[in-house]
Amino acid sequence: MNYNEQGFLSEETSEIRRITRKAYAHVFVKCEEVNGLAHRLRNAIQLDYDNQLHIVSICLLQRIMNSFQAVVILMEIGLEADSNTIIRASLETMLVLRKLTEDPGFLVKYLGSEQVHRKHILNAAKKDPKSTLRRAVKEQVLERKLSEIMEDINKFNLERIHFEQLADDLGLNEWYQLTYRSLSTDAHSLPSSLERYVRFDKDLNVSMFDFNPKTDNTKTILITQCALLLIALDSVEKIFHCGLEKEIDTLFQSVLEFK
Repeated sequence: MNYNEQGFLSEETSEIRRITRKAYAHVFVKCEEVNGLAHRLRNAIQLDYDNQLHIVSICLLQRIMNSFQAVVILMEIGLEADSNTIIRASLETMLVLRKLTEDPGFLVKYLGSEQVHRKHILNAAKKDPKSTLRRAVKEQVLERKLSEIMEDINKFNLERIHFEQLADDLGLNEWYQLTYRSLSTDAHSLPSSLERYVRFDKDLNVSMFDFNPKTDNTKTILITQCALLLIALDSVEKIFHCGLEKEIDTLFQSVLEFK
C-alpha cells in the first residue's frame, strides 16, 4: 500500500523517515545526544522508595522522556501538528518538575490537584443522567465520593494547576508565551492549524489541498523539545545530585546556540 492509500501507515513511511533524517541529520544527532544524557541521568538515580518527592519526580522524568522520543519519532515522518501537541504537554511536565525543585512543598498541591480534577468529572456525571459513569454509580455513592473530595479540597486548600501562573513564578513566562500558547493552535484545532493542509493562490484563495508530510519546521520543533527536556533534566539533577549538572548545562547551551 502506498502513501495515498494508507497515509502514515503505508510502507512508504520508512522512506519518508530516511529522507527526513538525512535532510536534518545534524538535528537528529543532537536529539540522540540529549536522549542519551537523559537515560544516563535516569539510570544513575539512587531512588528512595519512601520519599514521595523521589517517586513523583522520576515518574515525571519518564513522562517527559517518553514525550521527547515520541516527538522525534513523529517528526521523522512529518507529523508536525501531533508533535506540537506533545511538546505542549512536555512544557507542562517541565514546569511541574521545575517547581518541585524550587519548592518541594508544591508536591502537596500538585498531588491534590487530582482531587479537583475528580470533582469536575463527578460533577459532570451528576449533571448528566445519561453518562456512563452516572449509570454505573449509584446516586448515594456519587454524593458520598463528592463529599469526601470536597472535604480534602477545603482542608488542604486544593486547586487546579494554573500553568501560566506556574511559569510566572518560575521566571519562565517567555517559555509559556512562546511555546505553550503558540502550540495551542494545534492542540485545540484552531482555524490557523488547518492552514498546513491547503495551498493558496496569489489572491489568497484555496487552490489545492496538501496532505503530504510536513518537515519544514523539523529543526525548530526538535530543538525546542531538546531544550524542554534539558531543563527538566537540570531539575531532576538538583533533586537527586547525580553529578551530571555540568554536562546538562553544557549541552543546554549548545542547544540554545544550535544553528
